[in-house]
Amino acid sequence: MAIDDLVLMDVEMPVMNGVTAMRQICALYGPVRDVPIVAMTAHVLPDQVERLLTAGADDYIGKPFNRAQLRDVIVRCLDDRPKRAPAAA
Repeated sequence: MAIDDLVLMDVEMPVMNGVTAMRQICALYGPVRDVPIVAMTAHVLPDQVERLLTAGADDYIGKPFNRAQLRDVIVRCLDDRPKRAPAAA
């Protein structure tokens, strides 16, 4: 697993919140973005989750979370994405 396999995006950040950051990432990379974004948030009501998914999150995890929940969302995101060809050595 490479360092760029997944982004854990905290939704509540100073200066630029996670929703704005996800929108900017999606604007930069568009449909060619192949690194999944997992939004981390305490706001998990359906309309709040929909806002995150619309902003560009591939999935989300509610805070607080435990190690097993984090592992499950990471595995789900990495298993769902198209497989990349290995980098040439």
